[in-house]
Amino acid sequence: MHPKSLTSGSYSQFDFDETLQFVAVGPLAFNNPKAEAKAGAGAGRRDVTTLFDWLHKKKGVKNIIKVIVDDRNLKGTPHCDEAIINALHPFTIDILDWTKPDLCPKTISEACGKEVRKLYLSWSGLNGMLVAWGGPDGLARLPHLTDVYLRQTEVSCGSCEPHFYVEYGRLTLSATRFRCLDQDKPRQVRRSS
Repeated sequence: MHPKSLTSGSYSQFDFDETLQFVAVGPLAFNNPKAEAKAGAGAGRRDVTTLFDWLHKKKGVKNIIKVIVDDRNLKGTPHCDEAIINALHPFTIDILDWTKPDLCPKTISEACGKEVRKLYLSWSGLNGMLVAWGGPDGLARLPHLTDVYLRQTEVSCGSCEPHFYVEYGRLTLSATRFRCLDQDKPRQVRRSS
C-alpha cells in the first residue's frame, strides 16, 4: 500500500470524530523506500506511523478507545519502539493490543501515557520480560491499568509454563490482574489479597 492511498482514497471523504471506538491494523507494509532507507537495517519498521499521523493531523482524532495492531508481516520484522511511541503518543488510549513480542514497559508508558486501562501483551517466553513488566519501573507505573492479558507467541528454550510466570507477575505487579490467553481457553489468575 502506498502512503498516499490513505489521503486520496475513500477515507479522505469522511469526517472523523475526535474519539474513535477502535483502530485495527492488520499485517501491512507501506511501499515507502525512503522510510525504509532512513530506518536502516535491523532497526524495525516505521510504516504504521503514516496511518496514525494521518488520523491525528488530517482527521483531528485525539482519543482511541481500543488500538489493535497485528505487527506481523512477511519480512517478520516488527515496528521499532520509537515508531510505536511516535504513532501512539498524540492519542489518549484506553486499551492497547499491539502484537509485538516483549513490548517494553517504557515504550508502553511513553506511547500511551498513563491513561491505558487494559493491555494485551505478546510474550515470547523470555524469563526477564515478566520481571520487567512486573517490576516497580514496569507496568506498575501505569496508574489506571487494571487488566493485563498475556499471549505466549513462542516457546523459549528452557522456559517454564506460562502459568508459572503469570503467578510470578501476579505477586510482583500490584493492582493489576494478569490473564494468560491460551488458544483453547483464556485463564484468569486473580491477585491474592
